Amino acid sequence: MHVDLQIDRPIFIVGSGRSGTTILYNILCGHPDLAWFSNHSQRWPRYPQVAWLSWLYTVESLRRRSPRGLPIPAEAHAVWDYCKPVLDSPGDPPLTEADVTPEAEACIRKIVGQYIRYQGKSRFINKNTRNSRRIRFLNRIFDDALFIHVIRDPRATINSFLEVGFWPDLKIWCCDKITPREWEGQGRDPVILAARLWMKNVQRVLEDRAVLGKDRYIEVRYEDFMARPDDVLAALLDFAGLRWNDRFRSFASTFTLKSMNFKYKARFSEEQLAEIKRVVQPLAGSLGYDW
Repeated sequence: MHVDLQIDRPIFIVGSGRSGTTILYNILCGHPDLAWFSNHSQRWPRYPQVAWLSWLYTVESLRRRSPRGLPIPAEAHAVWDYCKPVLDSPGDPPLTEADVTPEAEACIRKIVGQYIRYQGKSRFINKNTRNSRRIRFLNRIFDDALFIHVIRDPRATINSFLEVGFWPDLKIWCCDKITPREWEGQGRDPVILAARLWMKNVQRVLEDRAVLGKDRYIEVRYEDFMARPDDVLAALLDFAGLRWNDRFRSFASTFTLKSMNFKYKARFSEEQLAEIKRVVQPLAGSLGYDW
């Protein structure tokens, strides 16, 4: 099929994992103008036709009564990895414009164009934590791309890392691909490894935003989003040039938002909090997290 390669301002949600990027992505994917990758895309990365089913995601009765099997927004690593060899790289290292090949650019633009076409939308959005270290790579392919950076209190983010099931065997890209299980086996506290990961993830985005300019980069605080979701969503839609209307407001209201930042207080000792502070300051302080 013919694919229009004139893709208008694709939106990429970036930020450290466990910072609230997923819930923001899930809500924004309900906007009537946005196409996105789903769990079906992850399962069948060679078949962009599955994008047609995305309309089911916004049918509230289906999501409430029979969510199983419905398309839901996903990072869809398999779709990105399909554009080999660059994106299917062991350890998912940072990528820059120097890593863009004509083949990878053509493949990525074709896939995004297909999803826009099959979903019948005008724009595209994706959240993928790997893209937090691929901003310059994506900027080379989409020179009008918009980036939404979600930032969360590092103490809460670190706690969330430690709670998630994939954490023990996650290869930490910024620490020689060591896993937390291996790290702990060496007698070291995984809290410190999670703190380093938060710092390197956020630092990478802040460094690479320099290639974007103010009109293509915006920061969102998890804490603000939890406290004032409508205000934050309205600001993000204005930034992206999208409509804030009753249809989207109704969809967004079906999500229950509650800050989980308090949970770290029950896990970390005073000594661990001091170690976290030692690792993440002054970066955390420069972002307003100066405890």
